[in-house]
Amino acid sequence: MMPQLLWPAGHEWALASEIDGDSTIVAGSAELVAAILADPRLEAFPVGPEDALTEGSDLVNGS
Repeated sequence: MMPQLLWPAGHEWALASEIDGDSTIVAGSAELVAAILADPRLEAFPVGPEDALTEGSDLVNGS
C-alpha cells in the first residue's frame, strides 16, 4: 500500500496518489520534474491544472 500524500517539512516537493485512481502526482521544482520526466524507468507526463485524471483520459494506456 502506498501513502496518499507525502510532503516534507521543507515543502520542496509533494506527492499525491488517489486511493481509487491510477495516477500519482509529483509537484516540485523544474529540475525535479525534468529528472522524473527523463527517467526511462518511469511512465511520467507533465500535467497542468486543466488536465483530466479521470477514467478514459489516459491517452497512452487507454484506461
